[in-house]
Amino acid sequence: MNLANPLSISLRIAYGSLALMSCAAHAADVSFTPANGSGFIIKDQASNERFRVQSSGETYVRGLPATAGTASQMLCFDSATGQLGKCAPGVGTGATGAMGATGPTGPTGATGITGPSGPTGAIGATGGTGVTGPTGPTGSIGVTGPTGQQGITGSAGPQGLLGPQGVTGPQGSQGPTGATGSTGIQGTQGNLGPTGPTGAAGSNGSVAVLTSKQAETDAAATADTCEVTACCDVGQRVLSGGYEVRGGTAAIPTYDVRVAANFPSTGAAVCGANVTGWTVRAMNSFRGNPLSCKVYALCGQ
Repeated sequence: MNLANPLSISLRIAYGSLALMSCAAHAADVSFTPANGSGFIIKDQASNERFRVQSSGETYVRGLPATAGTASQMLCFDSATGQLGKCAPGVGTGATGAMGATGPTGPTGATGITGPSGPTGAIGATGGTGVTGPTGPTGSIGVTGPTGQQGITGSAGPQGLLGPQGVTGPQGSQGPTGATGSTGIQGTQGNLGPTGPTGAAGSNGSVAVLTSKQAETDAAATADTCEVTACCDVGQRVLSGGYEVRGGTAAIPTYDVRVAANFPSTGAAVCGANVTGWTVRAMNSFRGNPLSCKVYALCGQ
């Protein structure tokens, strides 16, 4: 019989099955085969569990802890669950008590009757041994010795079966957005691209008035970077620009600094609103050495 869940059978049905089995001495055993991982349970009419056999072979008698001590054989069980098992060595056996006192000696039996004196003659043969007197009464039982010490605690029972896996918890809320990482260093300048095709000829323009502006930092300043802007006059606009940047290391003057930015600017803080100019920003490869920046702006109408 395959059972999807542990069996729950009343004691009345269980006792009836046992009675039928005892009447049919040659009948086959009644076998219950629970499903894998299931156990076998017997309950009384009040649905109280009385007997359980786990799928691992562990046996439990739930009512055993409440019974009175009337049996004479030793049987160990778990007082919390009623699990039956073999008693651990030393459990239930106390130390041997002291020997009781020796009882009193019984009274001496009566002496046999003396035979008549015969005529004096040759010494007769030795007479036979007289009848042994009755055994005296048994002495009283000695005082019971003191109760032995309690036996050692039994070893821990086997570990219970692993419980089923819990349901998956709800997904946690999304964490806060991480801080923005620092800006990476400027990459190296790429190779010069190929020359583009010649554009179409433009129309004849008017003659413009060109003005050159320049600005520079303090040549003795010491810093990791420098930035400077050359501003056009009001009413002009920047047409082109350039720069000159040098550091304080004479051994390799062309590689001691690196230009990070070179661009036309509008409305810079140093020039004012609606005023154009040219800005250059450089980085110092040799910290602690002077770094100077000079920028040129070509302005026109």
